[in-house]
Amino acid sequence: MNELKKYKVIKLVSEDRKSKKRATVELNLTIRHINRLLNAYHKEGKKHLAIEIEINR
Repeated sequence: MNELKKYKVIKLVSEDRKSKKRATVELNLTIRHINRLLNAYHKEGKKHLAIEIEINR
């Protein structure tokens, strides 16, 4: 999966411009994983999210 797409979707969810449920469909991930990505995004921003994505490959 494209990391940039993941970042953009998580950013939209964080800004309340997209629902978590819609993100799960678009990214083919569980709601739990979306929550983990959101927490990482809130704590460290784009840098940490990219690291999280690389670890889960």
